[in-house]
Amino acid sequence: PPATTPTPTAEKPFIPGFEAALAVTGLIALAYLLRRRHG
Repeated sequence: PPATTPTPTAEKPFIPGFEAALAVTGLIALAYLLRRRHG
């Protein structure tokens, strides 16, 4: 069979709040590192 369309390999359904929490945590960590580096 011709493999023309790649099939998604085990896509796990994301938890609705997990992505938002991850983004917020990343932003806070980034701001914290930037503030520490400047003084």
